[in-house]
Amino acid sequence: MTREQRILDFIRNSSEDIDTLTVAQALDLDRSNVSRILNQLVEQGMIRKIAGKPVLYRYQTDQSKKKDIELFEESNPSLKGQIDQAKSSILYPPNGINALIVGETGVGKSHFAQMMFQFAQEMSILKQDAPFILFNCADYAKNPELLMGMLFGVKKGAYTGADHDKAGLIEQADQGILFLDEIHNLPQQGQEILFTFIDQGVYRRLGESSGHRKAAVRIIGATSESIISTLVQPFRRRMPMLIEMPNLAHRLESERADLIQLFFNQEAKTLDQKIYISNDVFISLLFYHCPNNIGQLKSDIQLLCAKAYSDYLLQRKKNIQIEATDLPPAIADGLLDTTEHRTLRVKSDYFSMQKLCFKPTDGEQEQDHSIYSLLENKVSGLGEEYLGTEKMKKIVEQEIDNYFSTITHETSGVNIAPLESIIDENRFKTIKKVVDLVHEELQVKWDKNIEMGFILHLHHLIEGAKNGQYSGHFDEEINIDYQLHHRKEFLLAVRCIQLISFEEKVQLPYEESNNLVSFFINASEQKAEKKKVVQILVIAHGDSTATSMANTVNQLLNVQAVIAFDASLNKNPSVVIEEIKRYLQNHNSGEDILCLVDMGSFMHICHDLQKLLHVKVLALPLVSTLHVLEATRKSILGEDVQNIYNALLSVNFEFFGCHENDDRDGRLPSKNERIVNINKPIALLTCCLTGHGTAKYLKQIIEKSLLPIFPELAVIPLQMERDQLNQNELKRLSEQYELLAIVSTFKVDSSLKQYTVSDIVNGSGIEEIREQINESLIGNQIKQSLGNELKHVDGAMLFGDLLSINQSIEETLKVQLTKNELIGVIMHTAILIDHLKQGERYPNKSQQYVNSYQKELAELHTCFYPLEKKLSIHLSDRELFPILEYYLHLR
Repeated sequence: MTREQRILDFIRNSSEDIDTLTVAQALDLDRSNVSRILNQLVEQGMIRKIAGKPVLYRYQTDQSKKKDIELFEESNPSLKGQIDQAKSSILYPPNGINALIVGETGVGKSHFAQMMFQFAQEMSILKQDAPFILFNCADYAKNPELLMGMLFGVKKGAYTGADHDKAGLIEQADQGILFLDEIHNLPQQGQEILFTFIDQGVYRRLGESSGHRKAAVRIIGATSESIISTLVQPFRRRMPMLIEMPNLAHRLESERADLIQLFFNQEAKTLDQKIYISNDVFISLLFYHCPNNIGQLKSDIQLLCAKAYSDYLLQRKKNIQIEATDLPPAIADGLLDTTEHRTLRVKSDYFSMQKLCFKPTDGEQEQDHSIYSLLENKVSGLGEEYLGTEKMKKIVEQEIDNYFSTITHETSGVNIAPLESIIDENRFKTIKKVVDLVHEELQVKWDKNIEMGFILHLHHLIEGAKNGQYSGHFDEEINIDYQLHHRKEFLLAVRCIQLISFEEKVQLPYEESNNLVSFFINASEQKAEKKKVVQILVIAHGDSTATSMANTVNQLLNVQAVIAFDASLNKNPSVVIEEIKRYLQNHNSGEDILCLVDMGSFMHICHDLQKLLHVKVLALPLVSTLHVLEATRKSILGEDVQNIYNALLSVNFEFFGCHENDDRDGRLPSKNERIVNINKPIALLTCCLTGHGTAKYLKQIIEKSLLPIFPELAVIPLQMERDQLNQNELKRLSEQYELLAIVSTFKVDSSLKQYTVSDIVNGSGIEEIREQINESLIGNQIKQSLGNELKHVDGAMLFGDLLSINQSIEETLKVQLTKNELIGVIMHTAILIDHLKQGERYPNKSQQYVNSYQKELAELHTCFYPLEKKLSIHLSDRELFPILEYYLHLR
């Protein structure tokens, strides 16, 4: 007896449905072979596959051969009336009844129409090879002539550009079903054209003046709008079967539970991994408000799985698991409906375990090249850069949020200008028209990485279409979802395709609309997203110290976001604090607060403000313009108060080493050379064998990208012989410039950082160079900040002196600071010296502590003596002790 026969007999004699593993164990066969044979038997109609967890199999008797629509009814009892209507629409003699499916966005109208088509095939009303043609009426709502051509076809010469006969959708749907989605967008003229065909069954192609063509087509329409206000009465009469689909809130809890299980199973199959969720996650998904119905439920579950998968890849979790703490607030609110939970807990076995496991189903795995493959590639790449887990997590979360614009991540941060060197001038003008159209219609200004990806995508799309090489994958389900949920973006995508086709004289495929809509969705979400803004308070001693810093930052960022409170030296701090409280009682609407203060006397304000306003309040001492600028920038970007606070620690002094996120263990010290006192202009070298062709081309790209940001940058083309540069020329340039990097066609024997031509053209090198320039110029930025901040000392001069003093202290105490730590020390010391020049003294520690470190303080006095003499100041032991204490902590 063959293995196939043994398996078939075993299932036939079984009293219940059986899964693959049970069959394999009972017959002592390999599980993978059993799975393959079971699928073959399903294809042969010998057994039936029962979807679930796990997949079960049942012997296919005549009585068990249920139609898909009947199985759907079993799992969706609340839709029995709608299913009966669907059956009647298909079976009504002699040719069925045209149906109209109505319901909110996302209730499953398109899926229901496809199920009606499958039922017609199962009942032999339609042949197995009968067509099911989907047409979205929104595509051509404002162009009845083009609509007529799409529906009925075009005769050669009917209009300019019609150089061949073209069959319409009616002809393509002959002997099958034409599904008209968004039918409310069909203009009145289009409705009249269509109901004439419904009455007579004959039509003409656009441009034909005689004769007629015949087609037998059943029509199903779908709409989320009122049919009374959008469809003319004669057309409504010709679509007599009205099937109204309820929204998700009106479906049974058991049906929603089945949907949740189905969607998790689909994600598990895509990943080929088990997915674990807690009982509370299941409850939340079962009861949270889901305004966009089934489509949103599926999308929300995929997003949860994507974030859980990223944690798994980053090794933050051992399995792909979702806990209640991972849920966004909108979904977590589902836990609040405890009454319904108790009711369902009695009636359902979904709550029998604290953790649910969804496994990959049997059969061939679905290939997915979207969010999960993106995460795998991203995490792999970040791992090679040796980033910390928290930094990797933030980057990966950003990738998930930008899921529909992931095609742009390869060119992140690149200015658009270099593309004009890569793309033909006329084509670039066409693409720019499309970009301008998108900005105008969506009222959104894309950041450069999205715009760069969009332009490159259009460029390669046009190139491929002209060469007949379009190979894009078209997902009909996604396309339908876009048309239902993102109608504005979809219509814009169609307009873009038409514009490019006209300008470039090339026919772009309709399938490309999916890719374009993905860009538009991301742009619209960026525009619509309202970020929570943290209130930034600057509190400083002096008549105008805080005001000066606030005005500087507000002017630089063109905002009025920073609130200043000046504390005169003769004013009691408690009076200032009361003024702050009164102000915030009238000007705080629940925003968290970050207080940036110049000394410790205002650090205790946090507790009082939190108690008064019931918001999170953090305070950071030793404020400078640099602190205020960074805090305000991050606030505008929508970062929360804790993240802003953590970021500012990198330019602070007193809190180093004590914060929970300090990653001091296992780090390699960074030398102070990373912060240099640059007094020469900065330059990049571009090199090729001639010093002209490629070198000048690279110079052009770099300058277009970076000069608007760094106008002081010089880009110098040089000739080279393979891996050798002219050493004399190199020496001369190094005396004149601060050389940062080399971009060359070959690897060069040099200690300078090197980039390839590919790095520059694809954009990754431009971003790295930008970071390198920022790194090199940080010393200049500190000098500028000190120049603005200090009133009684030359900030630029003091910066150079403090760099030298720090080097002496490091050698004396045998410690080595990182870049961020050094910035904190310099800022603290500079402000301290400026106050000393003004005559203010700030004792910091009790004499008891100071007396314990007389030897070390004497060493610090030696290091600071040249500066004290130069500025005619004297640093007391108590004023030096905080600096010493910090270095000793590092040691």
